[in-house]
Amino acid sequence: MVHIKAALQLNARSPEARLMLGQLLLDAGRAESAELELRKALESKPDLASAKPALARSLVLQRKYQKALDEFEKFESADLGAKADVLVSLAKSRAGLGQYDVAKRLVDQALGLQPNHIPAMLTGARLAAIDGGLDAGLKLIDSALQAEPKNAEAWLLRGDFLLYGRRDLGEAERAYQKVLEILPQSDSAVYLTASSAIISMALQRGDTAAAKQQFSPMQ
Repeated sequence: MVHIKAALQLNARSPEARLMLGQLLLDAGRAESAELELRKALESKPDLASAKPALARSLVLQRKYQKALDEFEKFESADLGAKADVLVSLAKSRAGLGQYDVAKRLVDQALGLQPNHIPAMLTGARLAAIDGGLDAGLKLIDSALQAEPKNAEAWLLRGDFLLYGRRDLGEAERAYQKVLEILPQSDSAVYLTASSAIISMALQRGDTAAAKQQFSPMQ
């Protein structure tokens, strides 16, 4: 991120650098700052295709669901991946507004464009869990991991399902540990969430040594 900020100092109008910075900010969970950078990128280069799906995602992360729908419901692109990405953001927005049936249809549309679209599969898993379909949700997560074994977000969601849905602490911790293997000492929101879960589980079983060991890389 430091290198990208340095590039922006040299060329404040570089849309590509702003896009990269926006994506990194998204990964770090800093959605509001990401939105600012992505909008600046699109102001400089309106046809910067990959900036639009990222912008939609930033709005969803801020829970600006209606704004995401207003801006992207008519989004079209020849890039099927970009189209699927936006459909997932629209699905999350509909779900955030309580419109779960519409959200499921949007997920189905995304998977129709790209059957192994990981964000769509994970969103589908979350929607299944809302309806009490924990097993169906886990099946979707496992399908996502079969398609992309090193997807940290999928491992994180698997850990959450096992921890909160099945109370299988051992398997949940193994899933969270996979996140840390994939993203060693990362500042991403996914890494920090998995690490915090492992610390919490260690403290719950009274293992302060394990909690301290896990806490050290986060400092």
